[in-house]
Amino acid sequence: MNSIPKSKGKSIPIHVSYKGRKIVAGNLTPGGVFKKIVERRDKLLVLDSYGFDTSYMDDVFAQGCKRIELRVKDTGEKYFIDTDTFKKYAVIRSIGRFGRRMYVPLRYWEQPEVPKQDKPVQLTLM
Repeated sequence: MNSIPKSKGKSIPIHVSYKGRKIVAGNLTPGGVFKKIVERRDKLLVLDSYGFDTSYMDDVFAQGCKRIELRVKDTGEKYFIDTDTFKKYAVIRSIGRFGRRMYVPLRYWEQPEVPKQDKPVQLTLM
């Protein structure tokens, strides 16, 4: 397990080692929300899920994470899930070059309601 430093009033960056480099996997807010940003190409299609490395998620849970927020950068989609539901439906797999990761299919996540836009109207020239 990695050790996550405690921080008063600020989000804590959560790091993971990737190809020998230390990169930010997400941020844990003081309110207990773990925020992760992904790209659509990161999705594991067979599980309809994005991966979370167990190497940092165990620490995130130990630090009191209550909710996980996932944002897909290139589509703008947002997903939310509480940690109990995440743990209940998590499938742990080691796929490809990645170590053990937790995958929760998107059907178990909540999405905020997006206001519906009216149908575009074709303008006519007079």
